[in-house]
Amino acid sequence: MKTETKVTNRVNDFMNSVREFLISKYGKIEASWSCGLLLLEDSYTMFLFAQADIAENGLFLTNRFGDRVKNDSIKIKLDAQVQIIKLLNEFGLTAYANGKIKQTSDDDSTQEILNNLLGE
Repeated sequence: MKTETKVTNRVNDFMNSVREFLISKYGKIEASWSCGLLLLEDSYTMFLFAQADIAENGLFLTNRFGDRVKNDSIKIKLDAQVQIIKLLNEFGLTAYANGKIKQTSDDDSTQEILNNLLGE
């Protein structure tokens, strides 16, 4: 399976889990959350593509002069990771955020979402 197809499938599964969690927790997805959800989807997509590039090409590349240089995907992955964590906290999808938000159910959805994110 091509990397693009794998990434698309993982992103779709992850975002479906996020939407299901938000609906189960809040009863609906507010229109005002659309931008944040889109940012989360884009950041997760960039994270996965960068992760795939690093896995395929390694941490270091050889530039046109024959010097070994750091793979640019490392920075992309780290930046996307920071953005993902901020957005997950924003939507109450982390253990930290859940500690600050009153729970309405004893649902395992948060753990499921985090496991999907981490590919476990």
